[in-house]
Amino acid sequence: MPKADDEGITPILLTDIEHLTCLRVVMFKKVYDLNPAEDLKMNVSKIGDHLQSQPSKYAFYATLRDLANSKVEKLSDKLHKVRGSLDSQYRAEGYLPGDVKITEDSMRRFLNQAPEVSEVTKEIRQAQSELAVLTSIVRAFEQRRDCLVALAHRQNSGVFHDKDATPTVHAAVTPLRQLQEQAAAAGAHPSKRK
Repeated sequence: MPKADDEGITPILLTDIEHLTCLRVVMFKKVYDLNPAEDLKMNVSKIGDHLQSQPSKYAFYATLRDLANSKVEKLSDKLHKVRGSLDSQYRAEGYLPGDVKITEDSMRRFLNQAPEVSEVTKEIRQAQSELAVLTSIVRAFEQRRDCLVALAHRQNSGVFHDKDATPTVHAAVTPLRQLQEQAAAAGAHPSKRK
């Protein structure tokens, strides 16, 4: 398991990403195996269940995204500190390795090629990749939410689609509608009563 940083937060690791079907995340010293593709699926007959689970799923993935963003920011700060430290060190010595005269261009080239800078830059790229994946997943959950709301509205208004995708309207069953149907079955319409 990766080492926790100063604040006790274990870095997020996204591994085994294949078509968003397997996402392994290490967060707060716990390992989560997630399946975003499965979490994003919707079944029209279970809209209520999906509406109930949507906020918690969204919150979980949004939290992961926020932690990944924090990781990128921390690594960027670390890169800035490493570059500053190396810059100060070599300016104090008055030369770069290989007795190269210090100029702004030579210092920039040296810092970009320094192993310490390269290592942190590689970590930043990995963290940015993780952030991009999680940002895409969060956007997908936002679209899912919008779709669920639209489907729930459509269900509540009585509009459904059959297997041929031809819209049909079913009258909502209300207490008044039930009374009218009962009266019609008994042969008397409520409006014809004396």
